[in-house]
Amino acid sequence: MLAQIMHEASVDAKKRHEEATKRYFEELRLGADEQQAKWAERINQVKNGNCGT
Repeated sequence: MLAQIMHEASVDAKKRHEEATKRYFEELRLGADEQQAKWAERINQVKNGNCGT
């Protein structure tokens, strides 16, 4: 009985870990995309002679 409970807990923990890892990397990717868009906009401003001042 204890072995079954431990197995179920292990499976549940593995699933939660995988979901958390997936969420973490998705948020990391979204943050990188936001930063890339920000820098692309800034570079375009500089290229067009608009330094934002």
